[in-house]
Amino acid sequence: MMSNQVRFMFLRNKNNQPVGCLAIKFDKSKKRAYYQVSVLNPHDRFNRSVGRELALGRLHSKPFVVVVGTQFNMHEISKAVLADIELTKSLPARAVKAASLWLNDCCTTF
Repeated sequence: MMSNQVRFMFLRNKNNQPVGCLAIKFDKSKKRAYYQVSVLNPHDRFNRSVGRELALGRLHSKPFVVVVGTQFNMHEISKAVLADIELTKSLPARAVKAASLWLNDCCTTF
């Protein structure tokens, strides 16, 4: 059964400024996370509600899927999704860079 709850995470650049939004929905029975991304155009000012709305719309219409291991806490799910973003070449470079930054901070902090 897929949870109806969508979690949002803001992608940030090296200056900790938001550059995008990530919408994640987790299906515990299938051990899969469904996600989608919206990324800021460099000429625009970031708007959280617009970023959430775009990511959510994309999540419903064409989600990316990543298999999550046995860890079901949000940190591990986020880590799996961001690792998938880092490997996905079809996503905007800003999303890939933000995912890499998060993963580097995450892995060096613990």
